[in-house]
Parts: sequence; C-alpha cells; structure tokens
Amino acid sequence: MVAIGKGTNVEILENAYDAYNRGEIDAVLSSFDENIEWIEPDGSFSSGIHRGPDAVLNEIFLPTMESFEDLEAKIERFVDGGDTIVAVGRFAGTARESGNSFDVPFAQVVDMKDGKVTKCVNNTDTAAMLRVFDA
Repeated sequence: MVAIGKGTNVEILENAYDAYNRGEIDAVLSSFDENIEWIEPDGSFSSGIHRGPDAVLNEIFLPTMESFEDLEAKIERFVDGGDTIVAVGRFAGTARESGNSFDVPFAQVVDMKDGKVTKCVNNTDTAAMLRVFDA
C-alpha cells in the first residue's frame, strides 16, 4: 500500500487530497487513524457517521466513485488550527446516470492526532449535490 508521507498536518492533508484526486484511494486510507470517525451531512446519499477506514471506503468513497466521474476535490485553502484543520474547496464532477455536472462548495473540518486523520466532518450543500441526479 502506498502511504502518505510525514509532514505537518496541512501537508499530510494536502497529500491525501492530491492522492484522492489521482484515484489513489489506498494512499488516502493510509492517512486515516484506525478509529476514524467520518460524518456526512443529513440529506446526502451517504449521510451519517461512518467509523473506521473500511466504512469510509465502502460507505462513502466507493459509492461516490460509482455515482460520479471526473470527481475532484479542489482545495482553495487550508485553515491551520494545529490538530484541527479546515479544508475549504469545491467538489466538481459529473453524475454518471444523469450526465449533469456540478461544482459545489465544501468545508471539511478535520481533526488529526499523531499525523493521522481521526475525524472528518464534511459540510456541503446537499441539495445542490442531489440535484445533479435529476435527469
């Protein structure tokens, strides 16, 4: 498995987002603590609390990759709070079934410990994301 290298928390996250955008999901998962808690907003197709790297993979990443093509998390900036980082950016891509494209803002609040992601709270416009499924 390819692993995300050491560095500051911001550097680790920057590498993880870059790996995600390249489709290197194993590298992204290597940046997660074994007890990661990932929270998706109500109204999203993967809403709720997902615990552990396997849950994030199977309940968020894989369904997302199946539903969208050319998906990218475009980071505009990181707000460095030490062990808490806010990643501000835009999700962009195309819904496979409808062919509708999207470009929706997000902010993810990420808690880190010992260079690993322990918690991620995803904040995005779920209504805008769900509209891309409309034919």
